[in-house]
Amino acid sequence: MSAGTVKHWREAATLMLVHCRTRFTPKRSPVENICESSDAVRKQTINSSTEDLEILVLKRSSQSSFMPDFYVFPGGAAANADFSEKWLDVFGIASQKARDNLFGFARTKSNNSPMFSRRRDPEFSSIPSEIAFRICAIRETFEESGVLIARSTKSLHVVESPWSILRANKEHCAVYHSEKDTTKLVEWRQRVTADPMQFLGLCSDLGIVPDVWSLYDWSNWLTPPVPGNIKKKWTRFDTAFYLCCLKDLPCVAEDASETVHHKWVTPNEILQDCQQGKADFAPPQVYEMSRLCNFTSTHQLLHFINERTGQPMEQMMPVLVNCADAKLYILPGDTLYPSQPDYTDGSKIPVFSQTLEELTKISSRKHRCIVVPLSKTPEAPQRVLLKLECNITPPHNHVKPVVMDVQPN
Repeated sequence: MSAGTVKHWREAATLMLVHCRTRFTPKRSPVENICESSDAVRKQTINSSTEDLEILVLKRSSQSSFMPDFYVFPGGAAANADFSEKWLDVFGIASQKARDNLFGFARTKSNNSPMFSRRRDPEFSSIPSEIAFRICAIRETFEESGVLIARSTKSLHVVESPWSILRANKEHCAVYHSEKDTTKLVEWRQRVTADPMQFLGLCSDLGIVPDVWSLYDWSNWLTPPVPGNIKKKWTRFDTAFYLCCLKDLPCVAEDASETVHHKWVTPNEILQDCQQGKADFAPPQVYEMSRLCNFTSTHQLLHFINERTGQPMEQMMPVLVNCADAKLYILPGDTLYPSQPDYTDGSKIPVFSQTLEELTKISSRKHRCIVVPLSKTPEAPQRVLLKLECNITPPHNHVKPVVMDVQPN
């Protein structure tokens, strides 16, 4: 029996770790014939600064069974341990009132996503799903990158309603770091990777709890079904995407098994790498990076998130469509999106006789990813690019993706 497995897919969580990079550009004074070290020049030298969001992406191993060689956000499948009743002891929760005090922030206006609303077996029901998937995202991030988002248990007992204080005016998550625990963390990371239940032991041993209060709801993506001839190679995930902001860049260490490389890059840099064929990203990553292009600082991003606090994460499942000269991933709200999408059978892919240009003309509402073929190389004979089109207003006050002009090279 598994807490995060349903008939046709597995439930998962991923974490978008965001950091604000500030760039300073010195503007020199036009005053000439003055020694560079003089006070006059220093006083007339103006430093201008620009801020860019950077996000952590990890490259999956070529041996990975899921999206080999793709860049992804850290995360993975939910485990029974994430829903364990033992977390109540780790958080020091002895009553329903205490649980409401600590976990009240996770309530939403409605649960539009099945992964949060579905009934679970009693042994997996003590921890709210909204908290369990946050624990999952934090655990998987620690396993894959070595970054541990956690805080001291002492911070939970200072007020009667801790969650309101833990979240109020809190812009950055807590990254656990202790020089004296460095060796211990390396050992714990190996144990947690081998057995997710060990994450409970890690927290108890170090006197910490997963910093679930710093993870903000962002989106929910369901992998679409595929034709039967590739179904055996295809794992489907219903994934909650969370976002948290870092004040300082933490030390990242790939696990050299599932992940082999990492980098901190701006959303624009990632999308440009994707366009130039330098990196592969799946539709959800391309879409969410395009959303983040709307923001230039963590302060601006968190202001937006706080403005839509309590809004649900609505599940988005792309529907694969073929037309005369292209393939498209159609998203909810698009004119071509079916009124009753098939969540289980990928053998009946809709085929339109029109060309892409003709479909575009008859589509008043566009919310789609177009598969654009790129020039082939010996290293990448099947290179493609996902081009976003979006002219609809996203539900629940979410933000539109920034659509970049994409041309095949």
